[in-house]
Amino acid sequence: MSTYIRHQKENAFNNLVYKFLEENFNGNVLRYHDAENMAKEHLELIRKLKKINSISATANTANSIIYQKHTHIDLKNNIVSIEYDEGPEALLAYNIDYLTVKRILPFPLTTFLDKTRAKDKKIENEKKEEASAVFRWVKDRVLNNYFSISNISLDKNSGIFRYNTSMRLGENSPTIQFITAQMEKNKIFSIPGTDLKKSLFELSKDYYSLFSYFMMFGFTEFHARCTCSDYVKKYSKRNGIANYFCPHILFSLTQLPYYLIYTLC
Repeated sequence: MSTYIRHQKENAFNNLVYKFLEENFNGNVLRYHDAENMAKEHLELIRKLKKINSISATANTANSIIYQKHTHIDLKNNIVSIEYDEGPEALLAYNIDYLTVKRILPFPLTTFLDKTRAKDKKIENEKKEEASAVFRWVKDRVLNNYFSISNISLDKNSGIFRYNTSMRLGENSPTIQFITAQMEKNKIFSIPGTDLKKSLFELSKDYYSLFSYFMMFGFTEFHARCTCSDYVKKYSKRNGIANYFCPHILFSLTQLPYYLIYTLC
C-alpha cells in the first residue's frame, strides 16, 4: 500500500511539473529543471498556507507576548485576508539573492485570459454573442499591449539612472513613461569597522560596489511620470500620503531592477 501511495505522489508531482513546463516555458523540455523547481516551490507554498489558519509564535521579549494570525474568508466578496492580533509577521519572506530570476507575472497572459473567461460562463450561456464580443475586445487589448524601451542611461558622475519606455494599448496612441533613479548627493554614510565616513559620492569614487549598492538598494530617490491623460489629470492625486501611479508607470517600474542591474554590471 505504501508503495502505491508513493507512486501516486510521484505521478501527481510529475503532472504538476509538466503543467508548469507547458504554461511557463511552452513545453520546452530543456527547461524541465526550472519547471521542477517551480513545482517544488508551489507545493511548499501550499504546505505553508495549510498551516496559516492558526499559527502562534512566542516572541523572545520580557513580556513573552504571544503573536497569532488568523485567516478571514469572505465568500460573498471573494476576499481572503490575514489579521494579526499583536505584531506583524511575514507570510513568506526571501532574501534578495533568492529573487535572481526575473518574474513579473505568475503565469502567461493567455492563461490569465482563459481563467477570467471561465468565470463568464453563466453570462456567456445567457448572452453568448455579447460575451464573445467582450472577450475578443479584452483579448485584443491584452495581447496587443506593445511595450518598448526607447533609451537608457547611467551617469556615474552625478549618480543618475534614467530610462524611457513606450506603451500602446490597442488602438490608443502610444504613451511615454519617464523613470529616474537618483542617488542622494548630500547623504553622509559610514562603514562599520572602518574609518570611512563620507558622502555617498566620495565613497563611490573608490568603491564601485558601494556605488552599485547605493543605486540599486539604498539611498536612492525614484521619480516617475507618464504622458497618458489619466496621469496628467491625476498626478497630484493622493491616497493618504501615497501619490497616484497610472498602470503604464506600474508596468514600466516592474522593469526597473532588470534595467538598473544590467547597466550597473
